[in-house]
Amino acid sequence: MTELDLGRVGGAECALHPGRNALRTCQRCGGFMCGTCTEGGAQWACPSCREREGIGSAFPLDRSNLSFGGLLEVCWDAFQREWLMLSLGFLFVFVASVVGGLVSNLFSYVGGVLDSAGALVLFTITGSVFSLMIQGVATLGFLRMGMDVLNGQRADLGTMFGQTSKALPLVIAQLFATLCLIPVILLCGVAMWATLSLTGVSLGSGAEASAILSGRSSAAGLMALLVGAVTLFGPGLWFLVPLTFMSPALAYREDTGPLEVLMHCHDVIRGHRLITVGVLLMGVPLTVVGIVMCCVGLVPAMAFFNLLVAGLYMALVNGWEGED
Repeated sequence: MTELDLGRVGGAECALHPGRNALRTCQRCGGFMCGTCTEGGAQWACPSCREREGIGSAFPLDRSNLSFGGLLEVCWDAFQREWLMLSLGFLFVFVASVVGGLVSNLFSYVGGVLDSAGALVLFTITGSVFSLMIQGVATLGFLRMGMDVLNGQRADLGTMFGQTSKALPLVIAQLFATLCLIPVILLCGVAMWATLSLTGVSLGSGAEASAILSGRSSAAGLMALLVGAVTLFGPGLWFLVPLTFMSPALAYREDTGPLEVLMHCHDVIRGHRLITVGVLLMGVPLTVVGIVMCCVGLVPAMAFFNLLVAGLYMALVNGWEGED
């Protein structure tokens, strides 16, 4: 049982905020800390000990003062301070992605050599799982390091190797997230089918279906695609955008299971979907800038983008009643 669980089970109250449940004990003085003292689980020492020891300044953003400009400013200041180590950290994530892809391909190759459909499926799935673990653990490590930097601490590459215990929960959470895509895809398909039916197109007719696929019936096909896109970027985005915080939540928290992570993501984003979409859209210009700079700038650009996502999650968790 973790310190976090002991605090909850014991019914202890925070030493600095009477009336709030203690979620963790300070690893320096042993005092009980609530969600505010731990900054949503990011800090291992209480505010008093952090001040005495000179441990990083508190992350300044929370749900009450969060703004797009404020998030950019805080994250940019942190990135300028530790840009080299953060870039090296994301380079490690990139290398892990390449290694994960090679592992997946190797397993698929071995499955194909065995000349058995069952073996091919089994080895392909196994390779995909190992690939997700390798890439996912590296990503969690980078996010954890970025969160430490945002809390005023120095970037420590060793932090990136401290998330291996979350490999399996990450894979299970990603499986649940993939299953969440199914109703969204079905909804888009139904919307497109209904649009084609209303325009008089009979998909049961091979000739009409062929005309749409070949582009000869462009008006009906274009309208169906438009309706499908609206469905995806309407209800679909409302449902899928919270999954952006799946990895940050796993990196940030120590006591959360896969299913609880997904529920937590939908809770913590409540009322802040617009700024989340804005941060995600920032990935487009950052990628373009990185490519324009002969791809040399792509690694630091993506490091900064991931720092933005980590900072947004930290701000949403700070002051969230679920952490009190």
